[in-house]
Amino acid sequence: AMLESKDIPEVEARIGDRLYELLTQEISEVELARCQRLLCNDYVFSIESPGQLAGLYGYYFTIANPELAIAYPEKIAAFQPQELLNLAEKYLSPNRYAVTALIPI
Repeated sequence: AMLESKDIPEVEARIGDRLYELLTQEISEVELARCQRLLCNDYVFSIESPGQLAGLYGYYFTIANPELAIAYPEKIAAFQPQELLNLAEKYLSPNRYAVTALIPI
């Protein structure tokens, strides 16, 4: 984010609050459905051209397995609120993060 240096503490506090919320509250079914729809739509639009599709297959072939590229929408649609909460608990922490600020002298 690009912001005034005086606003850094407030933005950092808001991000911390959001992390805490993600760690303590399940996402609502409505919000989950909205996010799943957005991610799946983004996926569909990201493979419209042959070049985009080749890039996607190349990416998945490099990091793992090309079949994962096809399974992405199904995997996104299968997530449940409790599963996301478990993932948040595993990978997110309001106590472990990095802030980089470029402040003019």
